[in-house]
Amino acid sequence: MEWILEYVLYFQPFFSKVFSKDDVIAKETRDTSKETFNLWFKNAFRYNQAIGFAAYDFAGTNTKSHSMVIWGAEFDAEGNVAYVYFCDNNSAEDEPNHASLKRYKVVYDKSTIPELKGDYAYISLLDNIDGTPSPTRFRFTSLTLVDLRRDLWQKAFPDVK
Repeated sequence: MEWILEYVLYFQPFFSKVFSKDDVIAKETRDTSKETFNLWFKNAFRYNQAIGFAAYDFAGTNTKSHSMVIWGAEFDAEGNVAYVYFCDNNSAEDEPNHASLKRYKVVYDKSTIPELKGDYAYISLLDNIDGTPSPTRFRFTSLTLVDLRRDLWQKAFPDVK
């Protein structure tokens, strides 16, 4: 079950010479199954797109989905996302570098939602010092890819390099 939303950029009159009301700049999926999750990451890196994500209760118990931005990822030997790098703006006040980049592990496991079959992506703290996996994990609830739409900018301003 693939669930994709496409966002249309419409700034009237902002950037109206570049974007029409039908130009899609971002798309979102709430299908964070292992297969879809990895496909979307690979496509984002392949096509130079920004990656946004939401994780359930990441900001604390009963906080629901919390949105953040991916800055990078590491892949395992099978080509699956193994680690993500992101910045959490919610912890800006608690950190000396004001929400510095963090590295978290990605694990794949069965969903706690009965109707979701197969393995899904979860964001997890790094393994403990003794090598045991951290029991703390949060389900990725969505991925959003944002395209720069360089094609539209180039068409609107062909002389700008």
